[in-house]
Amino acid sequence: MRRERLPGFSLTDSRGRWSGFDVDYCRAYAAAIFGDPNKVQYQALTAAERLPALQAGRIDVLVRNTTWSIARETEFGLLATGVTFYDGQGFLVLKNLKIQSARQLADRNICLQQGTTTEGNLLDYFGAGRPTSKTVAFAKFDEAVKAYGDGKCDAFTSDASTLYGAHLTLARYDDHIVLSDVISREPLSPYVRQGDDRWFNFIRWTHLAMLEAEARTITQINVDQFLESRDPSVRRLLGVDSNLSPAIGLSKDWVYRIIKRVGNYGEIFDQNLGRLSTLKIPRGLNALWTGGGLQYTPGLH
Repeated sequence: MRRERLPGFSLTDSRGRWSGFDVDYCRAYAAAIFGDPNKVQYQALTAAERLPALQAGRIDVLVRNTTWSIARETEFGLLATGVTFYDGQGFLVLKNLKIQSARQLADRNICLQQGTTTEGNLLDYFGAGRPTSKTVAFAKFDEAVKAYGDGKCDAFTSDASTLYGAHLTLARYDDHIVLSDVISREPLSPYVRQGDDRWFNFIRWTHLAMLEAEARTITQINVDQFLESRDPSVRRLLGVDSNLSPAIGLSKDWVYRIIKRVGNYGEIFDQNLGRLSTLKIPRGLNALWTGGGLQYTPGLH
């Protein structure tokens, strides 16, 4: 499960330990299955490598900033399991260029990463018959960011969430700004191979269970207290009285183990991307439906 380094989503420290929003999803899967969030094998993959690796069975689940698209499901034989992060493509630019709108990037050099939806989005945005940008593509995310930081491009484009992390890595942070323009819809989802319905269901419902826990204010700190709840839906969610879904093939406390060892959706968002992180990304569309966002759970019964 995994990818090359991306601040907030997946990073390794000097001791080789992984952390990040996407990493915590992998840890949640391991906590549910094995009772131990550390029983995960990570593989660092470039954007070009990620889909073939999943297709070939080198990894079991792809948890990377991968947009949900029709081609990836119909041409690659994969399935998106659900939107863990609602994103959109944005731009990081030098302040001294005095660029206020993405439209002003026409005829400018723009650094980006190969093997993503980024290039196609640029073509769609500028459109036929209009001035187009000049793209400078790199195989790896870090290479594209470095090229931009070294002045080889006037702008760097990627999912807006990744721009926050890229911005932090630049030597002169205050010399750059993330434009407010967002030119695409990028619903990011874990992917699995088609044909294993039980595995697909588990990956999808892990995300939904973490959302449900946040909606019910069940956290790592208080989850043990909720074991005493008289609410039948809470008791069912945490596996107190019955298994939430015996057909999923896990012990009845699998959701409890996720929350106890990793946390609910809001906790992993805040710690890795949001208010408790260095990135300070607003929840925005990733807030719960009760808070004006798009993250919504069907009934867990």
